[in-house]
Order: sequence, then C-alpha cells, then structure tokens
Amino acid sequence: MEYLPPSVRDAIKNLGSEASDVISEIRLKNEGTVSVCLDKLYFISTDGALTQSATNILTTDRGTFFETVDKMSRRSIYAAQNELRHGFLTLEGGHRVGVCGKTVVENGKIIQLSDISSLNLRIAREIKGCADEIIDAVMLKNTLIISPPACGKTTFLRDIARNLSERMIKVGIIDERGEIASSYKGRPQLDVGTNTDVYTNCPKSEGITMLLRSMAPQVIVTDEIGTPEDEAAIFSTINAGVKIVCSAHGYDRDDLHRRGLLKSIMDKNIFETIVVLSRRNGPGTVERVY
Repeated sequence: MEYLPPSVRDAIKNLGSEASDVISEIRLKNEGTVSVCLDKLYFISTDGALTQSATNILTTDRGTFFETVDKMSRRSIYAAQNELRHGFLTLEGGHRVGVCGKTVVENGKIIQLSDISSLNLRIAREIKGCADEIIDAVMLKNTLIISPPACGKTTFLRDIARNLSERMIKVGIIDERGEIASSYKGRPQLDVGTNTDVYTNCPKSEGITMLLRSMAPQVIVTDEIGTPEDEAAIFSTINAGVKIVCSAHGYDRDDLHRRGLLKSIMDKNIFETIVVLSRRNGPGTVERVY
C-alpha cells in the first residue's frame, strides 16, 4: 500500500476488507484510469465504490504516476533497468509490478524501457497447502501443471517446491519472471522451502545448466515453458537424472497437442504426472490428474 498514490490507497482502504482482501491487481495509467481486478475488472468511482462505468472515476495525474514509479524502482529508475527491460519490477513482499512503456532496442534486444505508460501491481498471496492434494502424485516425478492464465499455476508450483524441500529433497528453482520465490535483495519473499536454491530473472535454458553444474538438485521447478529452448533445457534436466516440475498455458493435455506446444516432449510422454487446473470453483481448482 505504501507504494500507491494517497488517493488510490485511501480509496482501496475505503472499499473495506471484503473487497480489498481479494484484489489481485491494481492497475494505473499515466494520466489515466485506476482499476482493480477482483473476479472482474472494475474502476473505483470518486465516491469510493466499485464500478464498470467510466464516468466519475478515480484517475492519476502525471506527477502522481511518476512518483509511484519512482517509489517502486527504489528511487533509481536507472538501477532498475535490468528488471524494467523485461517488463516488470519486484517489490518487497514478493509483489510484482508489470510495466509498459517505450522500449529501446539494440541488436534485436530490448536494453531499456522508458516513457512508462502503465503499471499493473500484481498482489502476491501465498496459499500454503494448496498442492497437498496432489503432492503424492508429483513426488519425484516429472510433472507438468496446465491451466489458462490466472488459475493458480505459479501458486501450485511454489507450494510443490515448498512441500518437496521440507521433505529434505534438494530443489532448484529457475524463477525467470520473479514470480515463484519473488526474491528481493537475494532473499525469497515467499516460502519455497528451506532446502531450495533460486536463480532469479534467469533464462530457463541457462539457469537449468547452472543448477545442474553447481547445486546438484534432485528436482528443478520452473514456470511457463513453451519455447524450443525450454524443451532443450527440459531434455537436459531429464538426461542428467533430475526431475522437472513446470507449467504451461493451456486448457488440458489435448489442447497442448492441438497447438503443437511442446509437441516433442508431449509425444515422448516425458511427463509422468500432468495436473490440469481451472477457476471453476475459484483459482487452483484441480480438474484432473493424469
């Protein structure tokens, strides 16, 4: 809350705990609207109510918006560029801020983000024990978690890592987007277990190689696979005798096959357990375990 403009902070407090406790995103536009995501996306009206009408709603001015950016970048937008060029900032407590703006590209790679236009504060919440019902099915097995966005994949991965780690299994996490452990100044802000080692903001392919060479993990956990490089990294993990637990966007196993996503891995039946999640009864609903 301390990062938000006073007007936004006060408005959210005035919504009451029934609403504020379930807000998953707070979205700010430069000289534009303020919106919050609960079950749906809402504006906040000037009289402090949730609304989907774009009249008489809370907005931010340019000065307030960039003061917020300054706070979130710890008063140094230049020092934060390593994160910003990937489109996000990580706040203490494990919260992640998505950032949009103008990219500066050099040799085909983004080296800087400037002229920031919007922020999306994604509120991190641990749900310890959410993976308890499937932990026996994934214990020391190559596992894939499948779901559409916002259905709890990352939360499940975190809890699986914690479960395995607390059972004295050596776990390595490649936290490419900083969402699993949400490390801040070298310390995970979310509980991934006492026997877990984390690479943050590291490409999966490179991070997996580094873990295999340096930390001798028994299980490697990573999020949102889907590129040829990710496939190669997974094969490297399995060939080294190490188990992989990862996630992918999709509706079910057949959906991944239809879209050709991870086709070679799916065709080779590398995953010993596949868990499908949905939001049918809220985020993290276990629809099926293959």
